Order: sequence, then structure tokens, then C-alpha cells
Amino acid sequence: MELFDPDNGTFQVDGMGMTGIHIDYVHDAQNSYYRGMMAAAMTVKAFGLADSVPNVLKDIEEFEAAIGIENLQKAPD
Repeated sequence: MELFDPDNGTFQVDGMGMTGIHIDYVHDAQNSYYRGMMAAAMTVKAFGLADSVPNVLKDIEEFEAAIGIENLQKAPD
């Protein structure tokens, strides 16, 4: 229902980029990507590929720097 536009009675299936909830979805996407990268690091280590762990951690650090890790720590509403 978040994508329902009551002014014209339609759903905005292309999204509502200029609304206040848009940034929440951006942060959710970043969070999912970040968790996937962390899962990859744990998986690499679990399979005994310790030599690859620094590469994965480097990618995670670059992602954190690119988005600002504080963006993943959303304050409660």
C-alpha cells in the first residue's frame, strides 16, 4: 500500500522516488547486499579458503566506505 497514490487512485509501480520512504528502501537494499558480502566471507572461511578471506574483507571495506557504514544502522522510527 505504500505505493498507492490516493490523488489519482493508482499504484505507482515505478516507485515513488521523491517520498520519505524511498531512502528506507535504499538502506534496505544496501543492508541486504552487505549481509550477502558478510555471508560470502563466512562461507569462504568455512570451506577452508583462508587465503581468499582478505580479498572478501577488502571488498566489504570498500563497500562500507562507499556508502558510509552508518547508513546501514538505521535509527528506530
